[in-house]
Formats: sequence, C-alpha cells, structure tokens
Amino acid sequence: MVNEMNWSPYLSKNLMVELSDQSSWVIFEQNMPLVRERMPEKKEVFTCVDNRDSEAKLIITEGCSSNIKDKNLAIINIPIQNDIRTNSPDDIEVSFMIDENIVLHIAGYGLNKRLRKKEQIHHICFGVEMR
Repeated sequence: MVNEMNWSPYLSKNLMVELSDQSSWVIFEQNMPLVRERMPEKKEVFTCVDNRDSEAKLIITEGCSSNIKDKNLAIINIPIQNDIRTNSPDDIEVSFMIDENIVLHIAGYGLNKRLRKKEQIHHICFGVEMR
C-alpha cells in the first residue's frame, strides 16, 4: 500500500543506545527517510565498563531528542570475555540495520567473535510522507 500510493516512510523518533551515564548515543536520527534502495546501516564500537556478568547490556531506546528517551525498546545481553585478573573494559562491536519491512536488526559481538547476539525489533516508530 505504501509503495502503491508513492508514500515515503521515515523515522518519527531517534533510535538510540542508552550509555552507562544515562546519556544517549543516537544510532539513527528522527526524520531519516527509509528508502528501499539504500536502507540505513551503521556499525559502532562500545566499551563495556562492567564485565562482571560476562555480558554487555545494550539498551535500545527511542525518543524525540538525543537527551530524552520515550521508552526502552529492548535490552540485549551481548556475551563478552570476562578476565577477572585484568578487570579491564571490553569492547563490543554492534551493527544496526533497518530492513525494507522497517525492522531493526542488531548484531553484537564481544572480543571473542564466536560470542555474539542477534536481535530484531519490530515496533519502531515511523511515519509516512504523502507526495
């Protein structure tokens, strides 16, 4: 229906990652067009500051500004290596992609690439622009 009517979907809220200090890192910005020929993709590297559980908690939120979230969409636990001897922070690499059905795909990897987590979020806010 959207394609038949020549409507253009766009994100109606920012998609963000909540950081350990309760600030937010914007993944995809509000009003970004969701054009099928070039669906949005992004890769980011985050540092897990608390590795006691051998997991990095990635909190995905949405909101109308980069400093105010409306709601949590998901909490994703990404397996990481836990070296108690060093107690040093671990980096995780996370890729984000929105597909043509407006589903957010997230894949996170710890230092050991065999430890990974994949999730899908189906309920992201979007609007359509009528042309």
